[in-house]
Amino acid sequence: MEEKKIKPGDLVKLKSGSPQMTVDAILGSGQIQCVWFSTTKNEFDVLLIWPDSVKPSV
Repeated sequence: MEEKKIKPGDLVKLKSGSPQMTVDAILGSGQIQCVWFSTTKNEFDVLLIWPDSVKPSV
């Protein structure tokens, strides 16, 4: 079965566990930029990560 490509707007989580994040952008390097709301900091947070490190959240 072919794996679905990640695109902006997709909901993902780290394979190792994390809050639900929204893919904000796909960078030229192949990394994805994810955003989520951090309840501990009470603000939005951003993460740059390789697509192999995440899985669909829903």
